[in-house]
Amino acid sequence: MVEFRNKMTEEDAIALYDSKFWLLLSDVQVAQLQLHEERKIMPFDVFQKAVSATIGRHAYHKEFRHGFAVENLRKEVAKKLPALTIKKVTLSDKTITLNY
Repeated sequence: MVEFRNKMTEEDAIALYDSKFWLLLSDVQVAQLQLHEERKIMPFDVFQKAVSATIGRHAYHKEFRHGFAVENLRKEVAKKLPALTIKKVTLSDKTITLNY
């Protein structure tokens, strides 16, 4: 499961999005991270591609809109997860710690 040490603020989410941090992550990490964050921290097409690659099938748009379907995607992705590691993303004036 992905956790943030503190609830992500809108400012943090925007900073992460603008940093394009996902370019440094694997598909599994991207999928896990965004599936457990309610704020959009990457482009949807990047997220959808990562989820599809991780679970080995196309993840449809509708699966990202409904609570029960999102939970099913979380479960599918969780089956593919390596052990969790802690990563720090430094954005100019602050560091955001992500567990994934």
